[in-house]
Amino acid sequence: MEIEEQSIEFLNAHIESSFDELMGEYVIESVEWMEGADGAHRAYAPMMKSNIVTLFPPFFPSGANNI
Repeated sequence: MEIEEQSIEFLNAHIESSFDELMGEYVIESVEWMEGADGAHRAYAPMMKSNIVTLFPPFFPSGANNI
């Protein structure tokens, strides 16, 4: 599976399980990624019509267990 597919599955899993209450109340405006010093990637998502930013857990794209 390519990194794009892995990242989409990772985000969808967290949206449905880790952040289900928040996502039930707010809408994601956009998803951005930042790279950490440890090689992990972290997604963050500003929520529409609020000052809330969702910070997702680190994502390691090489097949590591991300959830």
